[in-house]
Amino acid sequence: MATCFTCGLKGRNLVFTALFCISAFGLTTYLGFNGQFQHRRMHFIFREHKPMHHQFGLENPGGNGQKLTLNLEKPPSDLETYRFPAGLSEGMKKSIEKSVRWMTGLKEPPKFLPEYKNPCWYEDFDPLIGKGKIYRDNWYGRFHPYAKKNSNAFKSWEFNLYSWWSQNKKRLRCIPYFYLAGIAKCGTTDLFQRILSHPDVADGLLKMSQWWGRLAYNTAGNGSGVPFIDFVDLFDYPARVIEKYTCTTCPKLHHQIVGDYSTNTLFDNDYWIRLLGNNPQLHEPNITTAHYIRYFQPGAKILAIFREPTERLYSDYLFFYKGVKSPERFHSLAKQAVELFDNCTKTFSVRSCAYNRTLHSQEALRIVRLRVGLYHVYVNDYLRVFPRDQLLFLRLEDYHNNMNESLNRVYNFLGLRDLNAREEYKVLRKGAVNSRSKNNTKIGDALERTKILLRNFYAKHNDLLAEALGDDGFKWHANEIKQPADNGPEKIAS
Repeated sequence: MATCFTCGLKGRNLVFTALFCISAFGLTTYLGFNGQFQHRRMHFIFREHKPMHHQFGLENPGGNGQKLTLNLEKPPSDLETYRFPAGLSEGMKKSIEKSVRWMTGLKEPPKFLPEYKNPCWYEDFDPLIGKGKIYRDNWYGRFHPYAKKNSNAFKSWEFNLYSWWSQNKKRLRCIPYFYLAGIAKCGTTDLFQRILSHPDVADGLLKMSQWWGRLAYNTAGNGSGVPFIDFVDLFDYPARVIEKYTCTTCPKLHHQIVGDYSTNTLFDNDYWIRLLGNNPQLHEPNITTAHYIRYFQPGAKILAIFREPTERLYSDYLFFYKGVKSPERFHSLAKQAVELFDNCTKTFSVRSCAYNRTLHSQEALRIVRLRVGLYHVYVNDYLRVFPRDQLLFLRLEDYHNNMNESLNRVYNFLGLRDLNAREEYKVLRKGAVNSRSKNNTKIGDALERTKILLRNFYAKHNDLLAEALGDDGFKWHANEIKQPADNGPEKIAS
């Protein structure tokens, strides 16, 4: 039995209606908005995550019933401009806003705390929630491929953090400062481990959340995305680390950062056709994951590491394909994949074919993921959205030949302090992570005719990448094509 009452406010820029229901379960608030909300703070009760039906109302959050406190103060006009790349129409801006609102369940992005380098904000915390309930419904602890491991980690986190949150009646929430956005089989796991070795980088629950690139829109093909607060939960423990440690001589008092290392973030836009602002009749997206990330956190840093695409493709095949593998089987599939893609480009643009999910669901292109090596398509999409100084692109070959220099580039890009000699030694002495397995090594190298086929296919695309980045190294000249140890496998959630 609940007692409910309503109240309404009307102003120059606002029509606001609220329904308050008081019952044994507490106070539940239902809100209706028309225009910008003018008050400084508001509380939302998040109940269930609704499937995506292109009905972008204010509330579509999801989660475990926790109360989220956000600062809904309208951002200054310069910040509003900063959320979008130049040249976007007002219609596209509205589409991005509505899509991110649906994805996150938030009227506006949180106002990040100025004393924190990492994007963080505070939420009110209600001790009456009780232990055992904070992460109970988290998707990563229930349905993720590593759900059991994640669930155990969540229990440990709750045991260690609950008292602190209860004592302070607030909870610091953080999202990644940077994204190692790609690419699988290009040494990302090794780079991930060495970034984490820096003392000022905190570690989240998972290497790869895959939230921005995939899970925000779709899980298991049912059209319902993973709730945003489930994604944010992955960074609760590093948030406490970031909150705890301070640096009085650093530009920001709370100087530590946390990252996300989902290697599909750069290229995975498979569900673009469902999102507002994209017209299926154009056969390629106007709006991509890059737009959503920039809108939500304009200062995000994006980095990726690339490998000569023919070598990357064979490594990808050996790692991800679970059937019977052989160089001859790979050649047959690669030949079919090239023919399918080339036939597509006779009618559509390369970008359209790269983002054609139906095309890449065909067996040859599903097993031999040819599109992942079309780096220039995805790099140009990010270059159109983010300022150049927020993007860093590396080559695995350079990383292998001069790891110290490459890591220093990464650390400088992330604004991390220089390591002292002892710290640097510890980082560099680590062995290569996730080298090619013995079973895959026994299969042998790709056939020479396969390499010629694929190098001819990728040559023009490498030229376009080199042109986009102003670096001929991304053409991968013949004298450096023989690759180093095969580092960095990733498990991509389906």
